[in-house]
Amino acid sequence: MRTATPALLLAALLSVGCGANKSSPAPPPAPVVETPAPVVEAPAPVVEAPPSHAAERPPEPAPSNIDATVAIAFADGTVTKGHLVRVERSEDWHAEKGWTDRDLKLTVTLEDGDTEIEAQWTELSSIDIAYGDKSDVNCSFDSSYTPAMYECVLGTTPMAKLTDGRAKKVIARHKWRFTFASGDVEEFWLYKLPHRRQEVEIPQLGDTSMNTTLEMALRNELIAQRSGRVPKRITIRVNQ
Repeated sequence: MRTATPALLLAALLSVGCGANKSSPAPPPAPVVETPAPVVEAPAPVVEAPPSHAAERPPEPAPSNIDATVAIAFADGTVTKGHLVRVERSEDWHAEKGWTDRDLKLTVTLEDGDTEIEAQWTELSSIDIAYGDKSDVNCSFDSSYTPAMYECVLGTTPMAKLTDGRAKKVIARHKWRFTFASGDVEEFWLYKLPHRRQEVEIPQLGDTSMNTTLEMALRNELIAQRSGRVPKRITIRVNQ
């Protein structure tokens, strides 16, 4: 049997070792897979609402119900004069329930002795109002309100002169509102000058006495009003 020589064995070992250390070939690169870009939907078009002409249109002016030139001289020395286009009267005596322009409500109640008549403003040529002093103030309270409502009233003496020359006392107890063509508005009383205020707190059970502090405050404020912006003379001339 032939035995391999040491030199041949060494060469064989070297050949095997070199083969083991030889690098394996690198794997081929992975194919590039392109990811499609996300689809972005276009925003829905904004549809603007058509302009609301009703909202833009200014409110219709209240209808005119008189055509006269009126001058109001106030106790503080100021005067309002202009083309009167609208007359209104308070729904109630305290002017707390709104205004009315019904023809039936727009007459001025006049008194001559035991006789009363209803006159249109266009039948009047002037009204003069004299205000009482502090001795002519009467105060009361109404317990039907909660808390109670206090009211002080200063007596007045209003005299009207009609276009036919007759003079009569005015006893119209409602409040009046005049609107001029200029947009000026004047509100006033004729027969009386009232001042009302409700108590802040409900009185204790069984307490029926008047709130003298509130009453005195109303009296003093009312006396101050009589020399302020309250009408002393109203003249009316109907426009032809």
